[in-house]
Amino acid sequence: MSFQPGIPYVLINTKSNTALDLHGINRKVCSELLFRPSAGDPKSDATPRPISPTPLISRLLLPWTFESVGAGLYIVKNGLGKYIGLEIPIETGKRVSTNDTPRLYWSVEKDPSSDNVYRIFLDKTKLSLDLANNGSSANETPAIIWYTEGPPSQSWRFERA
Repeated sequence: MSFQPGIPYVLINTKSNTALDLHGINRKVCSELLFRPSAGDPKSDATPRPISPTPLISRLLLPWTFESVGAGLYIVKNGLGKYIGLEIPIETGKRVSTNDTPRLYWSVEKDPSSDNVYRIFLDKTKLSLDLANNGSSANETPAIIWYTEGPPSQSWRFERA
């Protein structure tokens, strides 16, 4: 599968296997654990089980759509019409949030590791969409921007929603 603008995707971090999500209370972009091993299962690491749904007020697992603005650049919005953004000034380690209007452009580049894995870059910078704490798999790990260095925490698997 190849990336196509205008198609909703769930973005899954290749290191943590968590999905890019929106924290419903403070509109910060973070990760959401997709699977949790069953307690007492001797093969718990190899046999993930779906997580029970959490209340809608606190968790909103939504797909993200990349809308082309030309020249290989995109604005990124979720199913609620909120756009991925940052607070000014833009600097490494800054936590990603959402805005009601698009303020930033992003580029998407194919990661050679897999057919549906990509890296997402902030336009006119060397900063990538990343997960904090070295790509932690903990729920609500903040999405941040970081220098493009190529670790798995900066790679995202695009799964059609």
